[in-house]
Order: sequence, then C-alpha cells, then structure tokens
Amino acid sequence: MISIKIKMSVDTIQDSELNEFAELIQLHLITNTTYAFRTVNIDGVLFYPVIHKCSKIVNFECVNITCRMKTKENDTVLEKYSAYYKKYKSIVEALTIIKSVISSYKLFNGDLLSPIDYKMAKMEEKINPYTDKQVCCVCYENTMDITVCEHYLCMRCRETCIRKDKRDCPMCRNPGIVNIYNIDNGLINNNEYSSLKAAIEFERADSRNVSTSPFRVYSFQHAIAQRVRSMSSESAEEIAISVLNNLEESGYSDEYLSEVSEIGEDGNDVLEEQHDLSLLDVNI
Repeated sequence: MISIKIKMSVDTIQDSELNEFAELIQLHLITNTTYAFRTVNIDGVLFYPVIHKCSKIVNFECVNITCRMKTKENDTVLEKYSAYYKKYKSIVEALTIIKSVISSYKLFNGDLLSPIDYKMAKMEEKINPYTDKQVCCVCYENTMDITVCEHYLCMRCRETCIRKDKRDCPMCRNPGIVNIYNIDNGLINNNEYSSLKAAIEFERADSRNVSTSPFRVYSFQHAIAQRVRSMSSESAEEIAISVLNNLEESGYSDEYLSEVSEIGEDGNDVLEEQHDLSLLDVNI
C-alpha cells in the first residue's frame, strides 16, 4: 500500500513537471515554428528531437547525416535525414513520444523502430533474407543503407566515420559523401512521407522569411491587435491588408500570409484572440 502511494505521488510530480514544460514549449512556439531539444545519442547515432508546430509532428533528425531531398520546385537540396516522425495532438503527447523514442527505440535500415517493431523486423529476416551484397563494408552487419556511390554502409558506421572526420567512401574513396544517406530501395523518409516533407519545407521557408525580415507573423498579429483596439472593423481590415502586402513583398510564405489575412476578418473580435494561446493552434 505504501509503495503504491509513493508511486502515485512520484507520477503526480512527473505529470506536473511535464505539463509545466509543455506550457513553456507552447509559449516558445508563439514566435517560433519549432522547438528543438539538445542532441541525444540513440543506438550510436546523434539526433535532434524536434517538435514542429504547424504540421504537428515530432521529428527525429540526424545531427551529422543528411540526405538528398526533392523540393516542391523539383530541385534537390541537402537536408538533415529524418529517421522517425509521428503526429501529435498535444504538446504533452509530443513530449511522451520523444521520451519513449529516446528510451527504447533502435535503428534498423535508416529507421528508428519501437521494441516490438524492431523484434518483428529482425524476425522477418528469416523469411525475407538479405542478399550477399547487403553487408556493411565496415562492420559486416546486414544493412540496406548505402552511400550515394552505392556501397553498403550502415548508419552507425557512417556516424563513426563522420565523428572521426573520415568523410570519403570507405570503398571507392569518393570524397566527402559519407554524411549523405541513401538506401538501396530508394525510399528516403524525407521524400516519401508528405507530412514530414511539408514540415521540413515549411521550416526551410520560415528560415528564409526570417532572414529577409526582422518580424515574425505573431509579432505582426500582436502589433495589429494594439492598433485595432479602438478602431472599426473596416479600419482593422485596412491595416491587416496593408501589413499583408508588406509581408508579401518581403517574401513570406503563403502559409504565413494566410495566417495574417485572417486577422481582418473578424474586426475588433481579434482583440480577445491576441491573448488567447489558441493562436498557436497547439494544445497542451
């Protein structure tokens, strides 16, 4: 009985701290599109756990390993390789996901898998075995991970090579390519999952917007709210349109512009909304 009460007390404290942390993250997301945690070593590879606000996903992106990603404009750019992502409904749920991945997930052919998924993937090898070629050229473990020059190199060994500043292909000495992830089936996570791809592209667009203007969308919303406090709906709409035009000229993304354009729709009702955390579109 005593041990049960102690456990309940510890759980209550942990829940309270989790909720407090979630609230702080939510405040951070007022003026930022992401919250990135400090680096964590999972199964020998360094990752950044990242909470994306607009697409509501948790993303585990590599610190040192990149991949070639196709953009909406059909260009190819280098982006941090994502080994795992998952949708969340609240910040608390996002934190729970991150905690679970850090504590128990393992790498398998470029993906972070839960204990049960990892066990099933290993058992699947008996039904669908690797070919003789699918062997890491460093550790000789089976893998589907390859270099851009199509030599087999698992993620753990790739990470080790990068940390030792050995960035040439271990097999053909192709210079500076070890950090670029590839897989022999061609299915790169950053290109295959629409939610993940949208989050990465939005973050890239956001970084461009920040570099071209000193303001953020929510800063504009707050400024507009101050100016429409004693104005009519028509005046508020005129201000919103004016700011929208300025943002468009500064190169802000369509998604940002749509957020600002909504400000003039409800006239003075926007005043109450400016101090409402529902602006974040993120639930604690």
